[in-house]
Amino acid sequence: MAQNRDLEVPVADSDAGSASERPGRRRDGAAKRAGSGPAALTSQAAALDARSKALDARERALAAREAGLDARIAELHQSAPAPAWSVPAGPAARQILNLMVETGDELATVARGIGVEPEWAACVVSGAITDLDLNHVQRLCEGLHCTPYDLFGASAGRSIAHAYGPELWPRYVEPLEPLGWSLEDFLDAPDLDPDFGI
Repeated sequence: MAQNRDLEVPVADSDAGSASERPGRRRDGAAKRAGSGPAALTSQAAALDARSKALDARERALAAREAGLDARIAELHQSAPAPAWSVPAGPAARQILNLMVETGDELATVARGIGVEPEWAACVVSGAITDLDLNHVQRLCEGLHCTPYDLFGASAGRSIAHAYGPELWPRYVEPLEPLGWSLEDFLDAPDLDPDFGI
């Protein structure tokens, strides 16, 4: 029996070790109770309330933005011109005459240079043709290196975009020369050949 004395644990030491652990446990419990007390809960509730208000404000801002976009889309649909298959001939007539002034060439030469028939160009310039079909619109844009927006204006350009859109426009475009005169001034000139040399 004497050899088993080394394995015995003194009762006093065991109680002391157990007692030494108790204060730590009491401190942990106190800390937990302090973190879940009324003050902490009030602080958490205030933080959650502030976050909720911020989310509500963001939701209202997004709703207002969405309403603005919907209104803009509706406005664009209302202002979009009806699809058309022709455009007024006036802008083309002015550009053809402008080329005649700038180059000094006769109408037939100018017409062939931009890829249209001289007789057709003469009818456009004289006013016998008042609307241009899409085939001639495309040929004029190719010959003048411009888009229908440049030649006929934004409204007319949008009206034919369903059939002659950007994918069909000339690959290389150049700005059109500004006109310093009106079509009426040109047609009223005293030395104008009424047949335009055709």
